[in-house]
Amino acid sequence: MAETGPGTPRDMSPAAIRDMAMAFQRSRVLLTAVELRVFSAIADGEMTSREVAGRLHTHERATDRLLNALCAMGLVEKAGGRFRNAPASRRYLVEGRPEFIAGLGHTASMWRSWSHLTESVREGRPAIREAINDRGDDWLA
Repeated sequence: MAETGPGTPRDMSPAAIRDMAMAFQRSRVLLTAVELRVFSAIADGEMTSREVAGRLHTHERATDRLLNALCAMGLVEKAGGRFRNAPASRRYLVEGRPEFIAGLGHTASMWRSWSHLTESVREGRPAIREAINDRGDDWLA
């Protein structure tokens, strides 16, 4: 029997279901920022997107778009063309801080396999087929 109750699809509105389907976008923005170490690059300072891109060796315009997306999500604040970490980002997303959420790096590495869930279900095979030691140094780290 299907589970019912608050928060189950039976009780959800179409808007809630669409929000669920699109949640990957917010997740990918956050995980990309974690992988690139955006929050650590900014730390307690204020930087332009050009300065962030220079520090991270990333494309300036793409970095600006990422920073603005993080702003829309409440993880970064922007004033006068300069970006700074929001309080929660300074506390939890800057490497070396006592409450740094290091596990997000693992979550980012899981993205690849979860992105192939449809094929895995169709074929009945694991999403990642190479052996753990064949996945490369970045994955192992």
